[in-house]
Amino acid sequence: MATTEKNGVDHGTALITWKFPEIPKYHYSRTWYIVMSIIGTAFLTFAILSNNPLFAFIVVIAWALFFYRSRQKPSMLTTTIYEDGVGVGKDFYSYDDLKEFWIIYKPPAKTLYLSFRTSMRPIFSIALEDTNPVEVRKQLKRFIPEDLSKEDESASDAFGRLFRI
Repeated sequence: MATTEKNGVDHGTALITWKFPEIPKYHYSRTWYIVMSIIGTAFLTFAILSNNPLFAFIVVIAWALFFYRSRQKPSMLTTTIYEDGVGVGKDFYSYDDLKEFWIIYKPPAKTLYLSFRTSMRPIFSIALEDTNPVEVRKQLKRFIPEDLSKEDESASDAFGRLFRI
């Protein structure tokens, strides 16, 4: 495979490349909009009755963001596993900065997780889409350890998929 530059820096050979949506795109039914409106109204009513204007503001902003995002087409990000690290969109993560990885492949969950050495960075999840998880695992194991103790997707990913947010 060819040597590839990312942001003007040579990161070695591109071993695997795939695209995934920045945020999952869900089909929202009328029922989903009704349920989310009822939940939002209940939270807003609680905020008003408890005289909590900050919570009311947060509810209104969250409500607006959910409905705005539900109408947006997500942008596609390109992920590339290089000899020197992992490129995601415009960002690059060196193997020196990564602690470990694990792959959850229990459809519909098909996700690569990257953990960073510093605890200040959250765990990073990357949708595998139609990419062969065995090949991704094979390439990453050459550079960073795999955590085989992780068997389920993160709670936030499961919650987001359950409620389609």
